Amino acid sequence: MRGEERTALLELARGRAGDWPAEATAEIGDTPEDVSTAKAAGFRSIAVSSPRTRDRAELAGADVIVDDMDGVVRALLNAGR
Repeated sequence: MRGEERTALLELARGRAGDWPAEATAEIGDTPEDVSTAKAAGFRSIAVSSPRTRDRAELAGADVIVDDMDGVVRALLNAGR
């Protein structure tokens, strides 16, 4: 899927969620493409290192990089603090 298609998909999901503000929305992903798509849409990016991540540096543009779902929960709960 190309970047603009990914961004359109995120916007569709946000719209279906009641037009939640982009700046209050987070995309959770494990690839550099997920990070760049989130940023292009104006979302926060929570990157999860996974077997698909060769090097955490690939995820450097994310707002936060975590290692597991507990980290995702902590990042979401700490958003806006």
